Amino acid sequence: MERNKVLKLLITGCIFVTIASLSFSSVFGATIVRDRFYSIYSPSKFNDPYYQYNPSTNEVTLSSWDYLQYKQNCYGYALQVYRGEKVSNFYKQQPGEFRKASDASSVKTLAISNNPTLLMTNVVSNMKLDAKKLGYTLTEYTTSSSSVAQISGGKRLIAVVTGNTDYHFYIQHSNGTWSHKPGIGKVTNLSFSDSVTLTNSNIKQKANQGAYAGGSLKFFTITKDAVADYPHTGAPTSSSSESMMLDTDVAGEERITATTLTSSTYSVCNGVFDGRNDIDTFAFTAPSAGTYNITTTSTTDIDGYVYSSDDSSTTPLASDAAAGQINMTVSLTQGQTVYIKIFDYNNTITSYTLYVRKN
Repeated sequence: MERNKVLKLLITGCIFVTIASLSFSSVFGATIVRDRFYSIYSPSKFNDPYYQYNPSTNEVTLSSWDYLQYKQNCYGYALQVYRGEKVSNFYKQQPGEFRKASDASSVKTLAISNNPTLLMTNVVSNMKLDAKKLGYTLTEYTTSSSSVAQISGGKRLIAVVTGNTDYHFYIQHSNGTWSHKPGIGKVTNLSFSDSVTLTNSNIKQKANQGAYAGGSLKFFTITKDAVADYPHTGAPTSSSSESMMLDTDVAGEERITATTLTSSTYSVCNGVFDGRNDIDTFAFTAPSAGTYNITTTSTTDIDGYVYSSDDSSTTPLASDAAAGQINMTVSLTQGQTVYIKIFDYNNTITSYTLYVRKN
């Protein structure tokens, strides 16, 4: 199905409850404490495994434009947003791209050479315009320590570096490691020059490597969640136009970042698989005891699993990997929460409708 056809189906979206950010320090091996700011290093969600770049010829080998790798750059990765429509070329988000139309004249140039300090000033100014439009807060984080703190509690930490001609972003994960996405390349957790795993202890020393050596470095807490399910349209084409977000289900991949379905005997969610390897996970709490049927409708082949609320459990309560749509049944007690994980078997960009009905 072509993406421009899918977009017509996005207006209904999911009816879901926003879960406040909670500490995840005591989560593992226990009942799940959901946290939309929980972040893990998950390169397979983004990367094309067949991607190769030959710097001598400037040629790129890839297998499909449907991978998120080609729909975002370092800035898109830091924000956890990506180009939603089907692409046929690499897409690179720029700070200031998401500004309100009324702020178009306030966007500062990023075409600056040999002045990392001024470039940093302009990048940050444009980032704040984006935050204003998208509804999150950006606050500079500073520390005199050689390491940075682990940030949680309704916000997460990103870093931006500038060199003589370019800027770059990094994101902090919930286990104290960092990762980034160099331009059109793959998501990685390694530093540019010496290929060291990036951590809270070394990010201040390793961020300014390669083209950013000797440049500026700043850290910011951001109140935009870590769920990578925020597709958007292209950059504004005029001062009066704006880039628009296309998110509907905004479903995380993990049980800890799951979208909460309406607690009802008949719950419906219209969602989209926005790229290859896109997995959507939903939490459902039974309003009353009984047997519940979980199904989907779409034009493609969807597989699904139902898990318990114990995040140490790897055995599903129910599953359906047969061709076509899922059809799973689980018996639930009143107030019991389960997690429904679904994905397109053929990695097709497509819309779907998820149903949870009490029999």
